[in-house]
Amino acid sequence: MIILSLRQFNCISHLSSLISIATVGFVEVDQHLLCFTKLPYKYLPSATPKMPTFQLTTTLPFTASQKATLAENITNIHCTLTGADRVAVQVIFRHLAPEDHYHGGLPTAAAVGTLIWVHTICKSGRTQEAKDRIMKDVLEMIAKEAGVEKRQILFYMQEIDIENTLQFFDELSLARRE
Repeated sequence: MIILSLRQFNCISHLSSLISIATVGFVEVDQHLLCFTKLPYKYLPSATPKMPTFQLTTTLPFTASQKATLAENITNIHCTLTGADRVAVQVIFRHLAPEDHYHGGLPTAAAVGTLIWVHTICKSGRTQEAKDRIMKDVLEMIAKEAGVEKRQILFYMQEIDIENTLQFFDELSLARRE
């Protein structure tokens, strides 16, 4: 028997799909609604939180306000397109000094100009169309907010299998491997 905390589900479709498959019962514990099911965790893919990490690396000196706006917009785009829980979306900013990154043996600014690298790590399983939409929408938003051309943004999306993750909010990460 598996116990899933329904607090991690932000989308009614996740909840309804969970309820419709072999649910044994619910109980509230410390403000968490727990669901008891007889199905192994691996059979509940729609109930699995999708935890993406967006890392923006650049020599541009983003202000705290710009970072907050970018993080909020990236979170909104990702959650709107995927149904992911907002708390799961991580946005990390890495500022590089101009002398810390080179292209072709020259400082990046001299070789190719100002760039923003967006490296996204997300769980596998989405369609190519969904991934393309996330990348397009995030890229366009960053270009607008940062005041750069889209060609100055390099976007990489790397997928990982859920079996290769352990999430801080997933109370059953280890149990799902059993």
